[in-house]
Amino acid sequence: MATVTVMISVPLGEVARNGVLSLRAALDGDEDNDVTDSRPVAFSVGSVAAAAPVPRPARFPWWMLVAGAAVVLVVGGLTALTVWSGRHPPPPPAQEEDLTGLVSTQQKIEYLERRKGEIGALTVTVDPSSCIVRGDWIRRKASAPGEGDKATISAGVGSKVDGDCPRAEPRGEIHPKLQAYRTWAARNPDIYASIQPFTIEEIIEFLERRFNEIGSLKLHYDENVCYGLDKVEPEVRDDGTIASDSTGKQIYVALIGTRLDSPCQSDDPRNERRQKIRDLSRWADSRDITTLDRPE
Repeated sequence: MATVTVMISVPLGEVARNGVLSLRAALDGDEDNDVTDSRPVAFSVGSVAAAAPVPRPARFPWWMLVAGAAVVLVVGGLTALTVWSGRHPPPPPAQEEDLTGLVSTQQKIEYLERRKGEIGALTVTVDPSSCIVRGDWIRRKASAPGEGDKATISAGVGSKVDGDCPRAEPRGEIHPKLQAYRTWAARNPDIYASIQPFTIEEIIEFLERRFNEIGSLKLHYDENVCYGLDKVEPEVRDDGTIASDSTGKQIYVALIGTRLDSPCQSDDPRNERRQKIRDLSRWADSRDITTLDRPE
């Protein structure tokens, strides 16, 4: 007797049940007529639970990594900006205040006295573009970054008498005003003061305080400046820088006023103007400073 092994494939999820199996053998070549059936064989099939689906592996949350990096960059950037801003605050622009309400020289001096604790420098010049009567001005400029907390005061004494300006004898008007500023500056030596000189003695005193920085001194008569309103100043190039000589030191220019027509002085100061040139030349020689363009 032959033994036949039968394999049954049960679909997943099939419920339990019983069955009967029989085999039929047929002669090769005469399958329709020569056949033999086996006896029936009973069998049982148990329930087969469907296998749980295999879960897909979880994907790495790259978006969380990107979002976290973005947050770190933003927070870090803001922190760095805050720290940098704290260490390097943007410099405030220097502010200039026009003190037009101070009309008289006495009012200006009283203002300087009240605010002297806030002042680091005082500069006073004669302004030929402002009228000699009620043409004076004064301005307060806050300190620039890196220059401390002191303000700079700039004052101008008007000297213009032509055009629409009232006519007046300029020496009598200008010198007392300048002297008031000088007197105040002398009482406050801690404040740097630059007050335009006029007498030859004042000019030489001005140059003496700066002789270490002066390499050459130009001497000129100036027919546009009234006699008695002499001045000295650094020579300024077209680009706004102070001119220097071959030694690298600054070039100063002394301008001796020679104008005599109205409203200037009417006397002839020819001999006196020559004496001023000689006095300046002697001072320059005593300090080994070269004189240029010396008039005869």
